[in-house]
Amino acid sequence: MLQAFLDNQIFVLLVTIFLGYGLGHIKIKGISLGNSACLFVAVGAGALGAQMSPVITNLGIIFFVYAIGLQAGPQFFRLFGRRGVKFTALAIFTVCAGAAAALLLARPLGLGTSIAAGAFAGAMTSTPALASAINTIENYLPHASGLASVSYAIAYPFGLLSEILFVQIVPRIYRKKITEEREKEAGEREKYHFATRQYRLTNSNLTGKTIEELDIHKFCRVNLTRYKHGNDIHACLPETHFELNDIVVAVGTPAELEKFRILVGEEIEAELPRQAGFEIKDIFVSSSQVAGKHLRDLKLPETYGVTVSRLYRGDIAIAPTGDAVLEIGDFIRVVGPQENVEKFIKTAGSEKRRLDDTNILILTMGMFLGALIGELPVQIGSITLKLGAAGGPLFVALILSHFGKIGKWSVRVPNATKFFLRDLGLVFFLIGVGIKAGHDLPAIVGEYNIPAIFILGAIVSILSLFASYFLVHRVFGISVSQSLGAVCGAKTSSPSLGILLKTLEDDSPAVSYAAAYPVALIALTIVGQLLVLLGMGFLK
Repeated sequence: MLQAFLDNQIFVLLVTIFLGYGLGHIKIKGISLGNSACLFVAVGAGALGAQMSPVITNLGIIFFVYAIGLQAGPQFFRLFGRRGVKFTALAIFTVCAGAAAALLLARPLGLGTSIAAGAFAGAMTSTPALASAINTIENYLPHASGLASVSYAIAYPFGLLSEILFVQIVPRIYRKKITEEREKEAGEREKYHFATRQYRLTNSNLTGKTIEELDIHKFCRVNLTRYKHGNDIHACLPETHFELNDIVVAVGTPAELEKFRILVGEEIEAELPRQAGFEIKDIFVSSSQVAGKHLRDLKLPETYGVTVSRLYRGDIAIAPTGDAVLEIGDFIRVVGPQENVEKFIKTAGSEKRRLDDTNILILTMGMFLGALIGELPVQIGSITLKLGAAGGPLFVALILSHFGKIGKWSVRVPNATKFFLRDLGLVFFLIGVGIKAGHDLPAIVGEYNIPAIFILGAIVSILSLFASYFLVHRVFGISVSQSLGAVCGAKTSSPSLGILLKTLEDDSPAVSYAAAYPVALIALTIVGQLLVLLGMGFLK
């Protein structure tokens, strides 16, 4: 009966998820395993004889990293431009620190090259490092390749557990500091968010000319929505011209609004009421009639009698000037007479977000392209590298989510889809790895020096964690939450990132994770091979 159950991979998968999540919800002093508990349930299932198709493992890592790339992409390149050198240095330093510790400690523990390489890969929770190490071992030590897999299986659980606990304990220790950093970051983000302010026109040079003639966007990236002349309030249209003491409503970022104030006159506190029949509506662009076109070409004031005052693409605010191009999924604020606004909504989109439905065609095409790129070999001298099932999809997701579209089609997906894809992928990956490790466990016990391998893996894991965090937070001065995300990326630890995001209830660490991850992935692939070559001269 039990064997029949274990032979059914669907039953094993679903029961492991159920039991894993149940175990992961148990907290001891506020600390829990979260969905990573699925790994340990999977090890037990594997030890009992269950097996799982490698398709589940590969599919899981593709789902997870693709979702992470979609989350991080809109901010990744902007952040990488400012801190790229730091994250590159962090990734290389973390990998090299772990490799050096594995080599130096393996000798007094009496462990050979293959075991040291496997323990290093397990401690760094890096399958690519193990794969590259085994490839080199088979070329130089063909009878010892199995030892690397054994030591990886011994070191991996503690390596993963130490990362999971680290990203839960550190936020508890620095809870107050994280709160202060979040408030500071919110203040920084506020500089790029739109605000609405009122100004009294005191610059006589601007009077008597139409808005079209003034070409305000040459001086500042703000949009004018309405103005008050005497006791009457009107919409701002291209043919509108201002007189002294008119009150004008402008929308833009604080920095651009300050430029407008200098140009126009004084800012006033009194809010300008809307005239009767004047509407302000927020809509989501979902029509190909306006998607892919510049705002200037749409001629909204002339054609529809409305103005776009705000434009958001995901979490990114974009100045709605004539140069801005609308995309399907964009969130825009439309201002104008009620009849005109309703007419424009019918053409451009909907007040209700119809884009909650995920475009499966675009989503799967992106993941397929990522998996394909991950399998392409890159030759660097005598070393052959692959981005693999993790690096390829992450790379494609970052690129696509940064640009936001393929042709006129948006690649942005609802947050609910990203979160579900991320969590499902992580669980699939953990179960696939855990069942394989559990299946090999009986052959390992009693045949190798397990305590020495475990000690080596534990020291490498802890040392690389603390050294990585010290460098990125203490030396580079990056915030606690972003530092933890970067450490997860430097150790290419997808499970610990998943736990970190749930612990902080904040997705921002995914950006620093994505900044460090690609460099770390390549470094682990190269160092996994170099460790074997160095170990043959240094170890037995």
